[in-house]
Amino acid sequence: MNKLPDKLLRLRKHYGYSQSYIADILDIDTLRYMHYENGNSMPSYSEIKALSRLYKIPFKTLFVNEEDVDLSDRRFDVDRQNYHFLRGQAKKDRYRAFWSKNKFFIITIPLLAVLLGVFLFLLNREDEGLMLVIDPQTGDTLAASDTTVVYIGTDKKAYGKGDNTYSQLDFDLDDVVDIDEGINFTVALLSDGTIAQSGLVKSVAAKIDELHSIVKIEAGNSHIVALDSKGTVTCIGSNELGQCDADGLKDVVDIFADDNATVVKKSDGSIEGYGSFLGKDELDKLDGLIDMDISTKVSAFVDDTGHVTYFSDGTRFDGSLLFKNVIEVACGDDFIAALDSDGKVSIDIAENNKITEEVSSWENVRSIAAGSDYLVALIEDEIKGVGNNTYDQFEVEQSQMLTLAQVSNVRVVYDDTDLIITFDSVAHATSYQLTIDAGIGIAVNENTTEFRIPLDRFSDGEEYTIQIVAIGDDRYENSAPNIINYRYYERPKEVPEDEDIPFTLDKLTGKSRSALESYLESFGVDSANIQPVENPSIICDGEEEVIAIEGIEDYETLTLKDLLERKITYYYCKVVE
Repeated sequence: MNKLPDKLLRLRKHYGYSQSYIADILDIDTLRYMHYENGNSMPSYSEIKALSRLYKIPFKTLFVNEEDVDLSDRRFDVDRQNYHFLRGQAKKDRYRAFWSKNKFFIITIPLLAVLLGVFLFLLNREDEGLMLVIDPQTGDTLAASDTTVVYIGTDKKAYGKGDNTYSQLDFDLDDVVDIDEGINFTVALLSDGTIAQSGLVKSVAAKIDELHSIVKIEAGNSHIVALDSKGTVTCIGSNELGQCDADGLKDVVDIFADDNATVVKKSDGSIEGYGSFLGKDELDKLDGLIDMDISTKVSAFVDDTGHVTYFSDGTRFDGSLLFKNVIEVACGDDFIAALDSDGKVSIDIAENNKITEEVSSWENVRSIAAGSDYLVALIEDEIKGVGNNTYDQFEVEQSQMLTLAQVSNVRVVYDDTDLIITFDSVAHATSYQLTIDAGIGIAVNENTTEFRIPLDRFSDGEEYTIQIVAIGDDRYENSAPNIINYRYYERPKEVPEDEDIPFTLDKLTGKSRSALESYLESFGVDSANIQPVENPSIICDGEEEVIAIEGIEDYETLTLKDLLERKITYYYCKVVE
C-alpha cells in the first residue's frame, strides 16, 4: 500500500496549509497536487525533496514507504517556517500587477520598432527576386483561331486576315513584340510592357488595360494569361475548367496557353498545368518546355532539347522520328506540324500526301500556327497555308484541300421491307455516296448516315459489295471509300413455336457477322443470346466472316421455342488490312 498520500495529507493539515498553498510552493497547479494526496499520481523526485524541506523532515520519511511521520513534537508556526516563501510570493504578486497594467505598452512599443525597421529595410533595399525582361524571341509572331490569323510583320506592326465579326482585327499597332488569338479576340504585347486588345468585352478589356510591366502574353479560347517582370502570373477570363487557377502564381519564368489550358514554367524548372487538356498528367516527364499547342484532339509539347512529345486519342507519342530540332509546334484536330531551327516545316497528317508535299516545300519560315482544320506559316510578311480557307485567312496558289476522314462503323441489318445501312458521321462532310454492285446498280448520294434499300433489289444468298464515300466541298476532298462485302439471306417466314426447324452449320457459317446476326434475329433470337468471339489465329481479308458456331449442332432439328432459349456463340476471323 502506498503510504505517501496519507503522509502528505497529515502533514498539510497539521500545519494548516491549503492545497493551493502547497501547489504554489511546488510551482504546479492545485489539481495536480490533489492527485498526489488521493494517490492518482506520484510527485517527482525534486518535488518530494521540496516537500521534505518545507516540513523539515528527513527526505527518506517521504521517499521510503516503510517510514512513518512523527508529528508529536511539531508546532504550528506557518509564518516563521515560510517567511522566505511568503516574501517571494509577494514579490511575484507585484510583478504580476505591473505586467497586467502595462503589458500593452511592453509588447506594442518593441513590435512597432521592429516593424518600422523592416519597412525601412524593404523601402531602401534593391529587389533581389525575379526580374524578367521582354524577349521578342519567346513571344508569338503568328497566331490563329479557327477563323482568323494575326501576325507581327518585319516592321513590328500587327496584321490580321480572316473573319472580323467581333472586331478582333480592328487594330493599328506598332512596336508589337508578342501576339495571340482567342476564339473571337486578339491581344498584343507592346514594347512598353502594356497590352493592346481588340474584340474583348468592356469588362475584360478594362482589366487588361490595368496591366503593366508585362513580358509575355498567351491566349486560350476564352482566357488571357500575362506574365510580369517580377514573375507573377495574371489570368483573366473564363475559369470554367480551372484554366485560370494559375492566377497569382509567383516565381514563374514562362507561360503558355491554348484552348482551355494554361501551363507555367517556374524558376526551379518545374512545369505545372491548369485546365483541361491531353497530356496534363505527363508534364513532369518533359525535359523543360519552350513551346506547346493544343487542339480539341491533339496536344503537342516541345522541350528544351527540341524534342516533341504529343498526345492523341489518349495515347502518348514520341515525335523524335518525325521531327528534329523543333522550335515551334502547331496542332489541328487531325494533324501536328513542327517548325525546326532551319526554318523548315514537317507535318504528320494521315493519308494526305498532297498536304505533306506542300508543307515540306516551305522555306525560311518565321512562325507557324493552326486552326482546327488548317495550317499557316509566316514567311517574311506572307501567309501561306493549307486546309480550310473559308474565311480567306491565307492565299491559296494551288489546291491544298484536306481529305475527309473515312466513313467508319458501318452496320448492315434488315427489317421486313428494307436493307438498312448505317454508319458514323464524318466531320465537314456535305453528303455521303452509297454504291452497291453485283448488277443491281444502286447509287445514292444523300445527306444522311442511314440508307434504306428495298429488299426486293436483293437475291437470297447473293454477295454484294457495298461502298460508302464521304463527300466534301471546295474546301475538302472526298474521303477514301469504305468497302465491305455483304451476303444477303432472305428472312425466314414466320414459324409456329412448336414447329421443327432444321439447321445446318454450312448454312450458318461463311456468312458475315452482320448477316449471321440478322438471320438469327429474324427468328426472334435476342441479341443478348448471341456472343461473337474473334479468332486471331485465322486471318481473313476485308470482311469478318463466321468460321464456327457453338450452341447449335450440325443438322440439328429444333423448335423455334428451343432456338429462342439457346445461347449461341460464333467465332469469326480477324481482318488484316
